[in-house]
Amino acid sequence: MVSVIQKEKLKKQYIKPYNPYELSLKFILERLVILLRAAKQEKVRIIAESRGEKEDNELKLSFYEIIQKGTERIPKTEFQSRKFILSFLPKSMNIIGTQIADLCGYPIGRYILNPHKENKAYEVIKRKIMEKLNGWNCFKVFP
Repeated sequence: MVSVIQKEKLKKQYIKPYNPYELSLKFILERLVILLRAAKQEKVRIIAESRGEKEDNELKLSFYEIIQKGTERIPKTEFQSRKFILSFLPKSMNIIGTQIADLCGYPIGRYILNPHKENKAYEVIKRKIMEKLNGWNCFKVFP
């Protein structure tokens, strides 16, 4: 699953734009619930790269708010019926999953900014990206 927030477009399109990290988290959690439902899985560990105490606390607050209240598209009961474990780990820990996410993030970003420019790294990873799941776009670009 991929969530891309185009910050400049977000600022131009909305008078009071959402925090892009919180927005991305919401989109990912919505799709994660759909994936968990399809896999009949009740528990998931989420590892976020630490960006600093203040930023981590803000994102953690948003995370728990989504779990408690749900979103416009996923009711709170869907979130609350599952166990989410959120961990923030520093980049220096060299966690394999976050390293892979970093390696994929740059080519995806380049593709979003200029889809017609040659991007061999993106061509390699695009086949691995889940595009749709039960009618949901798993490659979410906003706005």
